[in-house]
Amino acid sequence: MCAAGTAIHILFDCVNAWGTMVLYPFSRARVQFDAVFILDAVFTGILLVSAAAARWRGSPAAARAGLVVLVAYLAVCGLLHRAAVGRLEAIARDRGWVPVETAAVPMPPWAARWSGIAVGDSAVHQAWFDLGGRLLGESSHRRPTAEDRTRLGSSPDGRAFLQFARFPVVQQDGESLLFRDARFFLPPGWPAHHPFTLVEEPGRPPAWQ
Repeated sequence: MCAAGTAIHILFDCVNAWGTMVLYPFSRARVQFDAVFILDAVFTGILLVSAAAARWRGSPAAARAGLVVLVAYLAVCGLLHRAAVGRLEAIARDRGWVPVETAAVPMPPWAARWSGIAVGDSAVHQAWFDLGGRLLGESSHRRPTAEDRTRLGSSPDGRAFLQFARFPVVQQDGESLLFRDARFFLPPGWPAHHPFTLVEEPGRPPAWQ
């Protein structure tokens, strides 16, 4: 039972956009399926309601039913993810982007809106949209160059950023460079939200903001 619970926990960690290091300490590579946001309201609600019902009724039947509903919800999210990838590929063709990597990451609170990320040779292009066809915004940012990565690799904070950031980008703020992960960007006009920002000021090593 404990092994089954651990396996399910790891699997559920893999389905979101954050992912988890399944093979750690042998590998730091993260496995993520991008089916749900890091905190998905529907996903969490199914677990809470089924657990509360099982406790109230004194029977595991409600918990089993909740697990079935949860698996069905994840299957639906998988289909939505596939549709989101197709939408991103259509946007990339229209814009003339030539990505070497693409990803569709769900936005909160559940998988109805998506952040599409198209990584090019020198830039990371991003488009936010819902599956009803509405485009919520677009942006493009510079990718870190080999020189940027060398400088980041010279400091502990920089190495941690390179290990963690899935879609690293560089932004200019006066004389400083801001290194961020496009995975956490929101559409233009939305409240600014930039967790895990690494700042490189002139003459100083990169450090977390």
